[in-house]
Amino acid sequence: MENTREFMLDEVKELTQNGKFEDAIKKLDDINTVYSHQDRDYWFNKGQHFLEIQNYTEAIKCFDKDLELNKKSYRTFMIKGRTMYLDGDYHEAIECFNYALEIKYADYLKNVDQAKNLKNVKKFESAIQHYDSVNHSEVMDSKFWQYKAQALFKIEKYDKAADCYDNILKNEPDNAEILYSKAKCEIHLEKIESCIALLEKACKLDSSMEKILNNDPLFKELPKII
Repeated sequence: MENTREFMLDEVKELTQNGKFEDAIKKLDDINTVYSHQDRDYWFNKGQHFLEIQNYTEAIKCFDKDLELNKKSYRTFMIKGRTMYLDGDYHEAIECFNYALEIKYADYLKNVDQAKNLKNVKKFESAIQHYDSVNHSEVMDSKFWQYKAQALFKIEKYDKAADCYDNILKNEPDNAEILYSKAKCEIHLEKIESCIALLEKACKLDSSMEKILNNDPLFKELPKII
């Protein structure tokens, strides 16, 4: 029976790779009918497929079902937030991203506490491993900050959006796309010099940004950058 289930899951994977998302959803339903007690990823995977075909309402329902089973799922809050953003519900998207941040940060603090406890009982090698896992990993990845920034920008929270982009630029100072996105925040905040500096750097790093800039009405009143 388990081999049959794995075969069916492989079929879902193949359908997904070929862009046949509606067929993949049907196949997932077939699997769930027989193996629902074994597959905790069913609702998450089904939601992903609905997202691919831009059926945001059904995708969100699936992610909510997944959260009933996995209440502290960072990945589900992230993808639900992204779905909310694409569906135009920016405030709810930000709420989802905030929940994701709480979950991720709680895991981070747990690693710190474990390292401290191990050090206190003189298990120094284990403590070093835990500290390494904390120090060598970002609490939040760049996609999180980018998605949250985009949602904040949509509700005109330009200062907070800029802060999110700064979190990415700490580790990726030469990311032309992020530099350009932050420049859009800066012009709304009337930080013209900062905006121009960001645009100049973005265009220098990536020449394709020049065309985007020249066709962007947001920057039409600025002095010519390039």
